Amino acid sequence: MTKKSQILWNASDPVFRSILAHPFIEGLKNESLAENAFKFYILQDSIYLRYFGKILQKISLDSSDPVTSAVFRKHYEASLLVEKGLHESYLKSWNLSRDFVKQSQDNLSYISFLEYTSKYGTMAQRISSVLPCYWIYLEVGKHLASTVKPENRFYSWIKTYGSNENYENSVREVISIFDAMNIESGEMTECISTFRTASVYEYLFWDSACRNPMP
Repeated sequence: MTKKSQILWNASDPVFRSILAHPFIEGLKNESLAENAFKFYILQDSIYLRYFGKILQKISLDSSDPVTSAVFRKHYEASLLVEKGLHESYLKSWNLSRDFVKQSQDNLSYISFLEYTSKYGTMAQRISSVLPCYWIYLEVGKHLASTVKPENRFYSWIKTYGSNENYENSVREVISIFDAMNIESGEMTECISTFRTASVYEYLFWDSACRNPMP
């Protein structure tokens, strides 16, 4: 029997393929990505992560399952460390603050979707809304890490997601939680839709960096 998480992934596979083929991802791979586009992305991602962490915290607080609650509490705390680590190191090297730019419309729309789902969705829908952020970054990172050498100027970002055992374990934890949930067919249909919508927002997040790079 196909796992529930794989059903979500299969339904959104065309979106993932579009992400892999996107100029932003290709630019990371061959180092052709404009520095200002990457800066815009990092700034937006640092803003996004603040809100994403709060959504993980809410899942932890609202879950009646102790395992789910513990996992998402741990991930919320880890998200704060990532913000102080990867993002802050880039911003410091550029002498920039995330306050340098406003939150982009795509960023705001993505967070608004996650917050709406967190407020009104079932626990399965909430988890299916945050899962693409976990899973797509893992698969994109592994895709890039399999071909990119450490000399690549974006390697620090790539290895964070593509060759990081702790990160991969975190992704697998969320996938396992979702697969263990008792989800009726009607709710599963909603989860598929939620997962795909969040996947599209992941695409738009990278796309916005190419459409609206910093001056």
